[in-house]
Amino acid sequence: PPKLAPAKEFKTTTEGVSSVYPIRIRPNSKAYRYDVDIIRHGQRDVPLTKGSVDDGERSLNRRLCCDLLITMYSKTRGFGTQGNLDYVYDGRKNLYTNMLINFPPGKKSAVIKPGEMNDFCKKYLFNSEVEIFLQESESFELDLTDFMPSLAIDVDKQANRDLRTFLELLTSQHAVNSQEYASVGVGKLFENNPEKFIPSANGIVIRTGIAKGVRIIENNRNPCPALVVDGKFEIY
Repeated sequence: PPKLAPAKEFKTTTEGVSSVYPIRIRPNSKAYRYDVDIIRHGQRDVPLTKGSVDDGERSLNRRLCCDLLITMYSKTRGFGTQGNLDYVYDGRKNLYTNMLINFPPGKKSAVIKPGEMNDFCKKYLFNSEVEIFLQESESFELDLTDFMPSLAIDVDKQANRDLRTFLELLTSQHAVNSQEYASVGVGKLFENNPEKFIPSANGIVIRTGIAKGVRIIENNRNPCPALVVDGKFEIY
């Protein structure tokens, strides 16, 4: 059935306080999106970027993929850019860069051998080598200053999430790379330092963190991306 238009008769306006931080983007800024496939070679090839029904395996694979991509970045000298490229990565299929990857024609993959991996990857990949493939996505070039596709003006159409997905990754990348926070689920970051855990009964601890997301808001009557942040506690 067709979607119903939002109710108008019960619309009210309420004043309040929220943790919303507008994001300022420089004019003409762009990002480039690549699809990532990471394959562990062995008696049976295993795709690490493929989704899993098990939360633990999914979290482990995401950590492995992030570490392996860091190794690939170093090995290929910034994906062929001599270290001038910056990127954000979700640990699965989506990689965004601030400039074009500069690999030789037809060569957008790299083999990572066990001797090139960190100890964590060697341990959980059982000293297997992996191959990483990068391919331009169907929606390759993302204009970071065009907010209109992110707005669902027509209730029958779904807003494009590409810009919001990129900004959500961007606002998490430093925290995750610093290893001070762990990314858990969608848009949640929790403290990694055990000294900041709050002890509870039966070996359970409470970890502090944040739940965050990106929204398109109105700022001076113009659409504007904004970071929305809420404090969060979770039991482990």
